[in-house]
Amino acid sequence: MFLTAKDEKEDLRSGMNLGADDYLTKPVGKSDLLKAIEARLQRSEQQARRDFKPDFSSAQPLLRLGLTPRAAEALLWVAQGKTNSDIATILGISESTVKSTSSRSSKNLELKPAAPPPSAPSRYSVPPREL
Repeated sequence: MFLTAKDEKEDLRSGMNLGADDYLTKPVGKSDLLKAIEARLQRSEQQARRDFKPDFSSAQPLLRLGLTPRAAEALLWVAQGKTNSDIATILGISESTVKSTSSRSSKNLELKPAAPPPSAPSRYSVPPREL
């Protein structure tokens, strides 16, 4: 959430591109600020309550993506948080085979490493204050 004196459209767009959930310009009324904070907290609680329960019982869904059985099985173990060394032991293959299989699978599925969330430059940072 950005609380700033900058009220130009390009400033707002820049703030939103940096990952702001809300952009409030000063002066802002206490009730507007509290409503914005409340809305953000509610969204945060809703996201925390989402029930995502992946099914790791079978590599079958991965085969439908066009992966080989070995690649699907390796990816299934990766999704469960296993290391390359663990997967090599489980599948009875070398660690380098696991790495190359994972690399090929990522390219075939056009997967990219997750980017870290954007952070606001320090000039936008505002220390928290009591209301």
